[in-house]
Amino acid sequence: MRILVVDDNPDVANSLAELLRIDGNDEVRVEFNAAAAIASMRESLPDLVLCDLQLADGMDGTAFARYCRRDPQFSGIRMLAISGHSGEDDRQAALAAGFEGLLVKPVGYAMLTDAVRHGVSGQRP
Repeated sequence: MRILVVDDNPDVANSLAELLRIDGNDEVRVEFNAAAAIASMRESLPDLVLCDLQLADGMDGTAFARYCRRDPQFSGIRMLAISGHSGEDDRQAALAAGFEGLLVKPVGYAMLTDAVRHGVSGQRP
């Protein structure tokens, strides 16, 4: 599976990527902002994007998801949000933006691998 991890915290992004590689995903890319993530997605369409909701480069995770969902090139990509916020409003905002679900930080290995394989509860509206 081709996976893109987008998080402005390098430690979090690289840790998630390493867990995904340990799980057998050889093609895992990491980007630290939305603009770089979009460029990476155009270069090599991932099967899955894991994106933090709190990006610091002017485009947060929900704006990134909305952008991706409007672009026909990205229509088949699964997208999961990652956030330290776990409220129902946060989950609903992520779903409304186009994410298929929300993983709450800290994301453990079992939760991460299960979400990658099977998705996260809650479908896009």
